[in-house]
Amino acid sequence: MTMRFALVQGDASCPCTCTEEDGYTYCIDKEILDLYPETFTLDFIENQGFRLYTNSQYMATHMRILASIEEV
Repeated sequence: MTMRFALVQGDASCPCTCTEEDGYTYCIDKEILDLYPETFTLDFIENQGFRLYTNSQYMATHMRILASIEEV
């Protein structure tokens, strides 16, 4: 099984759980939350992009914000 994580600007078109922080809304697919019940952290690192991780593992690094889901 392979998972692909992406940051996509715009409305979520999947069955997602959303939260708002600092004026931004973050949504994550409910299937991912079922597989990984840990809290996710999203950070931005200058010259590298975003990274998504839990307390036990990195999920994705060097992520950029995409304009649409078709870019994934």
